[in-house]
Amino acid sequence: APNGLKFLRVIDVKEQCLVEAVPGSRYVALSYVWGNIRPVLLQKQNKAQLSMPGSFALIRGDLPRTVADAMTMVSEIGERYLWVDSLCLVQDDHEDKMDGIQKMDLIYQGAALTLVAASGDDANAGLPGSHVGSRHVSQTVEAVKPGVKMTSVSPFYWELSGSKYMTRGWTYVTKAPSVPDHTCSHL
Repeated sequence: APNGLKFLRVIDVKEQCLVEAVPGSRYVALSYVWGNIRPVLLQKQNKAQLSMPGSFALIRGDLPRTVADAMTMVSEIGERYLWVDSLCLVQDDHEDKMDGIQKMDLIYQGAALTLVAASGDDANAGLPGSHVGSRHVSQTVEAVKPGVKMTSVSPFYWELSGSKYMTRGWTYVTKAPSVPDHTCSHL
């Protein structure tokens, strides 16, 4: 688009490589915290290599757990493309990186959905629930009538309020939104 990105680079989880998305492509975005680790980065020197089919399969063990989990999840939900800042913006190319950063709102807005990795303090925290035993949830479910079950859940903001994720520049909120203490969710 005239005011949009020059192009959108995404990870093709089927071909396991970096590609330029064609206009109208569906993709999933990942929002996460890098933390104190230094993740694998897209750089001028490895851009051609990461664009080769199968390249991400070769470096899978070097990827932060959150990114690897997101790639798996994208494939499991039947999507093909994943946008991850560290691997879709050339980190040592000022123009490429700044174009992406300045249009970050458009990247997330254009995603079919965004995976929010809000647990843990860094990119190795993973996505809870993506591995057996990696998610611990205490939830009361009540049958309100035959065939209808409900549960009480805390608002999403309150669940995130103490997380490292909420300290980042584009996720930081200074005041809690006006929401009730709990909302009901139909199961």
